[in-house]
Amino acid sequence: MATSAFPHRKRVVLLGATGSIGENTLRVIAAHPDKLELVAIAARGNWEKLAAIARTHDVRHVGLFDDTAYAAARANPAAFPPGTHFVGGLAGLVELAQLPAADIVLVAVVGTTGLEPALAALAAGKDLALASKEILVLAGQLLLAAAAKSGSKILPVDSEHNAVFQCLQGHPHSAVRREAPKLVDGAQDHRRFRHPRQQRPRTHRGPMPLRPPPRAMRCRPPSAEHRPRPR
Repeated sequence: MATSAFPHRKRVVLLGATGSIGENTLRVIAAHPDKLELVAIAARGNWEKLAAIARTHDVRHVGLFDDTAYAAARANPAAFPPGTHFVGGLAGLVELAQLPAADIVLVAVVGTTGLEPALAALAAGKDLALASKEILVLAGQLLLAAAAKSGSKILPVDSEHNAVFQCLQGHPHSAVRREAPKLVDGAQDHRRFRHPRQQRPRTHRGPMPLRPPPRAMRCRPPSAEHRPRPR
């Protein structure tokens, strides 16, 4: 890759470049060429789209998780910039996450596939931009421990997590009474998210009692006219 005209740019590895978060990330990088530089990309299986991204952003490190797609990409080197280095499988994602030229690794792969690359990035001293909530649910303590050990930062990219992250900026932890993010399946904890008039008092420290069902839903004994007649 040619020498950068902006030596102080953040160099980004994007794992999951062909998904929706990857596409948004590419738009941000394209809008800030003086601040961000894409140095490596990876996808699960769409090697044609990955090749187009590599040509547009002049990326020479490319990874494909799917073995068939990896073989197809290697069989079509002309679709990629000259001198492209290909890696495949989970080991390939880990290799890109530890790329010496990178400053930050954005993990936007589906499910828990990105856990090992995320841990590898933190162990290598890279900042981690995380778009996978599943990874936090599965191994949040491991990620925090790895970041603390290397001094790396973990930056939430997912919309709900990023909103909470931005709200907390500039505030000490002691000023935060409670966080209640949306659950993974999109449903919210009905015991915490009620109309303000239904909230428990702030002085109450025990578990919130569940409200009884509406009167129309309560079980009632059958009336005399509906009771089964003895035979």
